[in-house]
Amino acid sequence: MNVVSPEGPLLSGIHIMVVEDDDVINELLTDLLVLEGAEVTTAGSGNQARALLATVRPQLIISDVMMPDGDGHELLRSLQADPMFDGVPFIFLTARSEPADQRRGMNLGADDYLVKPVARQDLLDAVRARLRRSQVAGFCQRELDAQLRDENARRMPAQLIAPLHTIRGAAEIQLMDAALDRGNRELAEMIISATDRMARSVKRFWRLTELHATLRRAAAEKPARPVGDSGTSRARLAEGAEAIAAEAARLADFSATLHPVPFPMEENDLLLLTRELLDNAFRYSPPGSPVHLATHLENGRWTLSVIDRGHDLAPAEVESMHRWLQGFPDASSREPQGMGLALVDSLARAHGFLVKFASAQPTGLKVTVSQTVR
Repeated sequence: MNVVSPEGPLLSGIHIMVVEDDDVINELLTDLLVLEGAEVTTAGSGNQARALLATVRPQLIISDVMMPDGDGHELLRSLQADPMFDGVPFIFLTARSEPADQRRGMNLGADDYLVKPVARQDLLDAVRARLRRSQVAGFCQRELDAQLRDENARRMPAQLIAPLHTIRGAAEIQLMDAALDRGNRELAEMIISATDRMARSVKRFWRLTELHATLRRAAAEKPARPVGDSGTSRARLAEGAEAIAAEAARLADFSATLHPVPFPMEENDLLLLTRELLDNAFRYSPPGSPVHLATHLENGRWTLSVIDRGHDLAPAEVESMHRWLQGFPDASSREPQGMGLALVDSLARAHGFLVKFASAQPTGLKVTVSQTVR
């Protein structure tokens, strides 16, 4: 194998494999492509090429047809059977110019068929044309995959939640039986609690996926537009936050200082963001310690913060939380246990806010969601 990769103007950064048993032609093709900036991997036969392709993945393959140790047709068929090489352009280069030979190569699925001796410009034109077509096809496929993923994500919650309603209903019917013993009553209550948690998790994941699609579209339409701009009243936010604290059996620990003017975020999204922040605060702070929710308006920009008095965080821990959010811009790639923070981050960005973490004094964590655009 020979790999070379100097800088060049036309094919810079493109990895091409040349499969040719004639050493002179192999070297000429390699030199020509290298001068145009390509990285070239060479093989002397189809079998050698297959061995090399176990460890390298070129963006285009140029192959001779007639070779003693595995010909080009066999190589092409083997690549077509491997999903890893789906969409990689394949160009035949051969001394046989009969129409029947060309039809055979194209019928096998080759992208182009060049006859030796091939002119430099003809080869470069064919390479660039196939690379452009491959890039367009790849972009279209990625867009289609994203659309299908978004559509499936929209349908999935109802399919998952419907059985949970059935399970919850059956447990509620059991609880209506006055003769139900204590053990089975506790079991039915556990089932109801578990189905409620599962339903919330499904809805969180659905909203996270929906937000990811919104943010992806917004990135292509600059400037990005918030997904909602209706404000949420102080009373509604206070009511929702108190209900979350009551669910966690931490109502006595909870307090709030809320600005009287409506918070500039669509109500369902603000309540969901607040739920995730308060759930996190209640989970990582001991019962009996305070958790405080606040909103305020400063210099025309809104801020929401949640402060808990859990364990003290070192600066390195706080920084690692920021790096975690920055390292996973694609919501679908986040780990399940981090879905709550991922949802907070996605909700904030969709509405033009930024999430920041800081150590609270004397102990605990302060999470701030601050408006960056109006």
